[in-house]
Amino acid sequence: MVRLPDPRSLTLFLFVPLLVLVGVAAGTALLSERLARDNAIADAERIGVSLTRYLVAPVLEEAIDGQPERWVDLGERVHNRLADGSITTLNIWTSTGNVLFSSDPKIVGRTFPPTAELRRASAGRVVSDVDDDSWSDYEGGPAGHVVEVYAPIRIGTQTLVVETYFGQASIQREAALLRNRIIPVAVGALIILQLVQEPIGLSLLRRVRRQDAQRAELLERSLTASERERHAIAADVHDGPVQDLAGVGYALAALKPSVPAGVHADVDRLSGEVRDMVAGLRGLMADLYPPVPSLPTMPPADEEIGEPARAGVPVVIADGPADP
Repeated sequence: MVRLPDPRSLTLFLFVPLLVLVGVAAGTALLSERLARDNAIADAERIGVSLTRYLVAPVLEEAIDGQPERWVDLGERVHNRLADGSITTLNIWTSTGNVLFSSDPKIVGRTFPPTAELRRASAGRVVSDVDDDSWSDYEGGPAGHVVEVYAPIRIGTQTLVVETYFGQASIQREAALLRNRIIPVAVGALIILQLVQEPIGLSLLRRVRRQDAQRAELLERSLTASERERHAIAADVHDGPVQDLAGVGYALAALKPSVPAGVHADVDRLSGEVRDMVAGLRGLMADLYPPVPSLPTMPPADEEIGEPARAGVPVVIADGPADP
C-alpha cells in the first residue's frame, strides 16, 4: 500500500512554490541590477579608454606642445560628446591633482587632493566604478549615481589621467533589458512547473482526505465490533459458567444441614472456593465489558451481597429504607 503524505505537507507542497516564485522574481530583479551595473562599468571602461586614445590623446599632445588652438579643438570634441549624451563630464588630471582640462571651465587650473582612483590610474591602471554618492570628489563635479572611468595617458615624460563620467541611464537601460530577458525565463519556468504540479497536489490532497475519512470509519466500525464482541463474551460467561457455579454454591449451601457435622468444614471450604471462582469470573466480565446498571443480563448487586448469608437459611432482600 502506498503511503500518502499528510495534508499539511501537501499544503506546503502547493503554496511554498508560490513563495519561491516571488523570491525568484525579486532575486532576478536584484541580479539583473547587479549584472547591469557590471555591464555598464565594462562598457563605460571600454568607451572611456577609446575616447582617451582616439579623441583626447591626438589633440592633447599637440596642445601641450604649445598649440593653443588644439585646446579649443579638444573643447569642441568634448562638447559634442556631451551634447549627444555619450558622457556627462570629462576631466584631464595630472598625477598631483591639477586639472589641465575640464568640461567644466570653472575648475580648470585648480588643484585638488588626489583621490585613490587618480593615484591608481597615475600608476598606469584603468580604474572604473559606480559612484553611488550624491556628491563628487571635487567642487563642481557631477552629482548622483554615475559611472566613472580613469584612463591613463602618456604624454611625453608625464602620465596624465583622463576622467570620464557616464550617466546612470545606461545602467537603468541595461537593467531593464536584462530583467525583460531573465525574469520571463526564470519565472515562466516556475509558473509552468506550478501549473503542472498543482493538479497533482490537489489530487493527492483529496486522496489523503478520503483515506483519512475511510480510516476513521474503519476505526469506528472496529471499535463497535470489538465492543459487541466483548459484550457477547461477557454475556456468555455470565449466562454459562457464572450461573452454573452459582447453582453449585446454592446446592452446597442447601446440602450442608443434611451432612454429618464433621463434613461441615469441607462443605464451607468448597462453598468458599465456588464463591471465589464466581467472583473471579465476574471480575473478568467487568474487565471485558464494564457492567451497566440497566443491563438485563447482569445479576443485581444485592444478590451478590446476600449470597454468603445463604446457608440453608432463608434470606430476604428488600429494597427501600429500613424500618425504624
